Amino acid sequence: MDKQSAGTAAGKGGSVQDSEHSSNRYKLLSEHGGEWSRFLLLMAIMVAVVLLVGGQAIHLYYDDLLEREQKRLYVLARSQAQMIQRMHKEDIVRLWMPQLADERIQKFITEVLPIWQSRLGETGEIVFARRQGEYIQFLFSRRHAADLLLESVPWREEQWAEPMRRALQGQGGSMIGNDYRGVEVIAAYEYLPDLQMGMVAKVDLSELNAPIGQTAQGVLGTALLSIVLGVWIFSRISEGVIGHLRRARDELAQSEQALRESEQTYRSLFANMLNGFLYCQVIFVEGKAVDLLCLAVNEAFSKQTGLADVVGRRVTEFLPGFAQKDGEALQHCGRVAATGVAERFEIYLHSIQQWFDASLYSPHPGHFVAVFDVISARKLAEQKISEESNRRNYLFEHSRDGLCILGMDGRIQEANAQFARMLGYEREEMNRLYVWDWDVQWGKEEILSLMQDLNVEGASFVTHHRRKDGSRYTVEVSTSKMVWQGESLLLSSHRDITRQVQQEAQLRQAVKMEAIGTLAGGIAHDFNNILSIMLGFAELAMKQLPKEGQPCQDVQEIFQAGLRARDLVSQLLAFSRRAEQQIRPISIDPLLKEVVKFLRAVIPEEVQLHLQLPGDPVRVLADPAQIHEIIMNLATNALQAMEGAPGRLRITLYETELPEASAYRLRLAVGRYGVLTVADSGPGIAPEHLPRIFDPFFTTKEPGRGTGLGLSVVHGLVTANGGAVEVNSRLGEGAQFCIYLPLAASEEADAIVESPL
Repeated sequence: MDKQSAGTAAGKGGSVQDSEHSSNRYKLLSEHGGEWSRFLLLMAIMVAVVLLVGGQAIHLYYDDLLEREQKRLYVLARSQAQMIQRMHKEDIVRLWMPQLADERIQKFITEVLPIWQSRLGETGEIVFARRQGEYIQFLFSRRHAADLLLESVPWREEQWAEPMRRALQGQGGSMIGNDYRGVEVIAAYEYLPDLQMGMVAKVDLSELNAPIGQTAQGVLGTALLSIVLGVWIFSRISEGVIGHLRRARDELAQSEQALRESEQTYRSLFANMLNGFLYCQVIFVEGKAVDLLCLAVNEAFSKQTGLADVVGRRVTEFLPGFAQKDGEALQHCGRVAATGVAERFEIYLHSIQQWFDASLYSPHPGHFVAVFDVISARKLAEQKISEESNRRNYLFEHSRDGLCILGMDGRIQEANAQFARMLGYEREEMNRLYVWDWDVQWGKEEILSLMQDLNVEGASFVTHHRRKDGSRYTVEVSTSKMVWQGESLLLSSHRDITRQVQQEAQLRQAVKMEAIGTLAGGIAHDFNNILSIMLGFAELAMKQLPKEGQPCQDVQEIFQAGLRARDLVSQLLAFSRRAEQQIRPISIDPLLKEVVKFLRAVIPEEVQLHLQLPGDPVRVLADPAQIHEIIMNLATNALQAMEGAPGRLRITLYETELPEASAYRLRLAVGRYGVLTVADSGPGIAPEHLPRIFDPFFTTKEPGRGTGLGLSVVHGLVTANGGAVEVNSRLGEGAQFCIYLPLAASEEADAIVESPL
């Protein structure tokens, strides 16, 4: 441009010399009238030369001005687009609040848009837009909005908004075309893939043409005035034209300097940006991407990937196996280069063993630009957090105790599956429950007060919970207060100890029964010795006294009372397990038939007696006499419970496999057992009496109608034979006694006693 300006200036200097020569010639022609026509011809030739030289100079100046203006606008648009995208990428808010990040970018653009547009001249404008279906939707306020109230233009109207249409197609560059007003402009366009926006920086072509038109008018005026006014005025105008061209040259020099500064700024941004930058050409074979040719990278690329000297080389040259190991990344690159649609994704490159967050767009068909960050550290941290969260969730969900997190208002915020199973609720129902919905020991106000009194050390206590079906169970609770994100919460652990409480009660009962049995056994032995003396002397007295006399009858009464006392002693010995036993394999079926035969003869007609026996005999290890006594005691107890009223007595015998839970409850070994059940339809047993029915001398009958030893003797005999007793009863529904006796082994089958009595 400097050479052209110099050439133009030289041409102008020649024109001035010709003007002076023409002025001298004019004087000669004035002095010699015959030369006037030649003078006019010379002036016309000089004007034509001036117009030709000036027009050529203006044309060169105009072309160069357009080229430099396009470069200036493109550098400006590109640097501003990269600045906006970089701010968007570095805004950490977009990771969890994308809407807020977009609002912050929009606010930034709105604030700086007037400043940017002021650098473009009087008609200069920067426009942002997005594609909305078949329309181009403009964003933010526009400088010429008052001239034309357009919010959008049709996508297919090619005579309007051509620069913006190219930008929204993912292209970047500069051109001369019509803007959204239909006005011819010189424009630079760029696509912002992260924000999915197009950006156009433009100036009306008429603004650039104005100084050229002024210059052309000056040249034409100079030619006309030179014809009319002569050489002196022409020389003056020529000097003005030369000065104007010099000013235009200075303006072009300033524009060139601004362009160099913009290019330097762009190079600085490119070199110092923290993101890695990669510009590649995709190599296709039969429409499939097979390799990448590196065209440009920045310094951050080498720092983040550890790769150097890659420009001008194929990726498979410095990363062998890239196409096989990282085919997914190659597909992303090929798709962007082929379609022009920008993409953003996170991917692990096996060939580099790093995680990347990459944004790809295509500046030209078959090419793509990648701006990326290494996120391996973040991914590793996320993986550790995920593993820790999964581990904590696994422990929380697979705990054998019921766990829940409570708000200070008493409502469940989170609960594990075990706690839901304990309460009998579905998981989705748990978050609607409050503590007082399941705790039956305290009221709502007491619970809230206790929760407020808790501290970080927590508390442990035993309480009772109510299930969804209304049943209750005993639970041990451990709870403590914690603060999470400024909110006070309670972490509560619940352990069902109903079985433990029952086992402790059974153990206490067993210890009590053993102590009572020991006492009863000792007393029975001593009392038996006294009874032996009393019965012996009573028998001697009856032999010596006349049988018809009153004294003999009195002694007989004493003797009968002694016999009854001896039977009572036998029961005490049986209860204390000190009676002699003859445990051997026996079949219970004959015993039951014998007892039922006896009962049918003595029970009232109103009572129905049912006996249910299995097809095969049930053979157990037991003392036959004691089993007989057990059956008689249970049957007699059932008949007394019905008190002669119409009812039903059912005796059943069967074999069963005792599972671990039931065996643990009955304190028996796991295995097969014979089960004898005696069930009546009497009034049943009150819940408060159930724990004491096997206690010796405990009875609910009236005085004189029972000793209270019947069921305690049954319990003692069954236990002595290696079995267990279980009772089930509800008021108004009768009672059922289940006797579990160990089965005889198969090798003992030949020794089975069919008629033990």
